[in-house]
Amino acid sequence: MADHVLLARNDAFQAEAYPAGNLVARVDLARTLLNDSDQSLIASDGFTGSTAATDDSGAAVVAAFQAVMNNVLPQATAWVVTV
Repeated sequence: MADHVLLARNDAFQAEAYPAGNLVARVDLARTLLNDSDQSLIASDGFTGSTAATDDSGAAVVAAFQAVMNNVLPQATAWVVTV
């Protein structure tokens, strides 16, 4: 049986369009660590990032999402390991 439970919530994974015509990839993740035996809260945190796409092509938007994830996922992973 596990000692801890990690809850993962993805609050945003979207490309936002702005009036100037630019697109921004936005990711917002929430992580919560619980004690499995009594479901008590150990810690909770959020990890957010955004990156502007270089243009409105699909490839540019995908590259923007990749850049955000390259930043946000290591932060979330480091948090889980150090809590």
